[in-house]
Amino acid sequence: MKNIYIIIGAVVVLINSLIGLIFTSYQTFNWLTADVLIITNAFLLHFLSHSKISDGFKVALTFIFPVLGLISFFFSLRLEAKLENNISLVGILILTSIQIIILIITNSLKTDKK
Repeated sequence: MKNIYIIIGAVVVLINSLIGLIFTSYQTFNWLTADVLIITNAFLLHFLSHSKISDGFKVALTFIFPVLGLISFFFSLRLEAKLENNISLVGILILTSIQIIILIITNSLKTDKK
């Protein structure tokens, strides 16, 4: 049951990729970036579900991470194909960094459960 995040992430990546192939207005750079974000968020949620942090952190982060991932996904839809002066890319990097930092902090605060 804990692999559900990987399975859901794979299905969402497949759907997003198919949509990217079908619609020509959905630029390749945008849907590949969205795929990377979906995979990253699926692995972060998978790591969260397998970590030994307290249940309160797990419940809270299970709600926070998908919201931040969804915001990042909407940023990826608005991305420009250039890297210079790309505010959406900066937003994606900041939100992903926040998720990783929160996960590192909560794992460093965990109590040793034996």
